[in-house]
Amino acid sequence: MSLRDVYVRRGTEERLARVLQQQALAGSPGQPVQVVLGEAGTGKSSLLWYVAELLEGRRAALLQDMRTEAPSNEIRAGAALRPVLLRAEQVLTPDEGEQLLESFELSLKPGRVALLDTADLLLHAKDGRGMLRRAVDVCQERGVPLVLTCRTRDSAALHDLLDRTPSDVIFHIGDFQGGEELERALSTYCLHYLGRPDSQPGPGWDEWSRVGEAQINPARPGLRGRSTHGRRRDDDERGADHDSWTGSGTVPQDPA
Repeated sequence: MSLRDVYVRRGTEERLARVLQQQALAGSPGQPVQVVLGEAGTGKSSLLWYVAELLEGRRAALLQDMRTEAPSNEIRAGAALRPVLLRAEQVLTPDEGEQLLESFELSLKPGRVALLDTADLLLHAKDGRGMLRRAVDVCQERGVPLVLTCRTRDSAALHDLLDRTPSDVIFHIGDFQGGEELERALSTYCLHYLGRPDSQPGPGWDEWSRVGEAQINPARPGLRGRSTHGRRRDDDERGADHDSWTGSGTVPQDPA
């Protein structure tokens, strides 16, 4: 299964990508750390994967409303963006965490964007806080944009660790909202898990329509759309792509 088949956009991914693009262009030390909050199972890791996909291959060029030269000239002049993905559980691996952090630090060159997933694990682990502080400090010193994902319940502990380091909660990810977002999610999952006939109604079409409508209609009044969907979604997405994150400075290759 491909994460591309089941990922449902939450509406903030492009905004976050543009903030990181601007920060990479500036390359200034001490830029705010971008924080994505949400409880377990709400899709933080998947969102980070999608942002990495958006950033890969872009250049640290000025945005359209800030341009002073022909766009093509500015795009060619900007440094190519390359996300560096780091998972907290890898940092905590005995005998490998130190080496991984060293490799992470060496990879932070112009155009790099650091994405650190599940910072809350580091907050609760022995020596984890020091490792997290070290990763934050090196990004701050070198002017490398940094995104952290963290459980909402640990946001106060993260704030304490960051101390005077500037930070912005760019997004608080939660359950699917009723309406367009929920309908988009249910349509995506029905298409993938039930299969949809290519063009003309035929065997399977009635079942697809019935299940899709049965799921969507009760949610239309605005009910939040978690129930089993939120957690099963995240479990499936992690199974598809999450284990391919290596922290090696490249966007994981989708298996599709």
